[in-house]
Amino acid sequence: MTHSAWESFSMGTGRHTWFGLFVAFVVILVAVSNVLGAPPLDPTGPPLYSFDANSPKVLDGTVRADDLLRPGPEGQNPVVVLPGSNLGLGNMGDELGGLSSPNSGVGPTAEFAILFSISRTSLGGVAPDPVAVNSDIPYNAQDQAEKGQAAGDQFMSLTLFTGSGGPIPSGGGRAIDNNTLLRNNFDEGGVDFSADPPVSAEETAIARAPQDNVHSILGTAAGDGVVGPTFFTASAGCPTVGPRGVPTPCAADIFLNADPASGTAETVLFASAIDLGLDPLDVIGAMVVFDRDGDGSFGGPDDQVLFSLAPGSPSLPTIVAGRNSSPADVFSIYGTGGVTIFATATQLGLNAADSIDALDVLPCVANDTCDPVRRAIRTPPIPTVSTWGMITMVLLLATVGSVIFVRRRVQLG
Repeated sequence: MTHSAWESFSMGTGRHTWFGLFVAFVVILVAVSNVLGAPPLDPTGPPLYSFDANSPKVLDGTVRADDLLRPGPEGQNPVVVLPGSNLGLGNMGDELGGLSSPNSGVGPTAEFAILFSISRTSLGGVAPDPVAVNSDIPYNAQDQAEKGQAAGDQFMSLTLFTGSGGPIPSGGGRAIDNNTLLRNNFDEGGVDFSADPPVSAEETAIARAPQDNVHSILGTAAGDGVVGPTFFTASAGCPTVGPRGVPTPCAADIFLNADPASGTAETVLFASAIDLGLDPLDVIGAMVVFDRDGDGSFGGPDDQVLFSLAPGSPSLPTIVAGRNSSPADVFSIYGTGGVTIFATATQLGLNAADSIDALDVLPCVANDTCDPVRRAIRTPPIPTVSTWGMITMVLLLATVGSVIFVRRRVQLG
């Protein structure tokens, strides 16, 4: 080959080399951008919530276990909306156990999905539903638990419920007895909990990575920071309350602060353990209040509380006659008394050994409000990093080899 011919060849090869570098660069960008699952088509609003005392962000002093939080800017820490002192807490070691708005407008026959978070030791009861997977919403409690990050997530039941009737039979091809990922622990389209570990729904956390545990949730559309009347439980530490007083321990009692944003409103006892048919030594793991008459007192015929009990609560073996209940079961009691099973662990796609740590409801006010295909976190539209990683490596190796080869031949020529 003549020198001029070789120069022509080298120039052509160089063009191919730079094209190869460009392709490799694009592949890397695609791969990196594709670490995250796709955000929901119609995400729910950011919630108000708390972390438990063993969460990394509590242990390192970023937030407290009785702080009311909202998600921070993308990739940053959560923001403290209200300190626990606004609820009558605020002492060292105090910890919120449950949060609820009044839900006065959710009538007994209104349909809703149950939203929940689970403990670090929970495993989930079933694999992602095939119908959901085929609809590009492949993440559920079991999937996220296997990836070591479920404690900072929020899931939505695929079964729908009414307050007065419990689970609604499947209709229109809707899957039941399972759940889907509504909100991830870390950034997934801007509706996350700003929680550790900082991994997406697609990723597996490093083995035994510390997890922030979402311990209570106040509404799915309250993230504007406006806090109205707030019902809560305290799994550690008791609030300072008014003349009615509060027994000790208090983890099976529900309290109400009518205006926590002011920092001066009195915290009162809304329902005692006895009012709820519980043992004073029980610990309410999570709860939702329906104060349908709006009087701030539990006892009206339409007043209702949904709740779970933490592992070890003495009432679990006997709270519902004829069954050994689970910390992943949801119970119901009306103001007129009598605890019933409302949703079993199985109906929520959980294992009987799991534990529900936060509870909320999503009222189905329109045809698609509770549609999991619109609400859930979605699979990436193209292959993920693990698939593209090998392709990228091969392209880079080929490109580098080509550059070295061409430069060496030019030098020799």
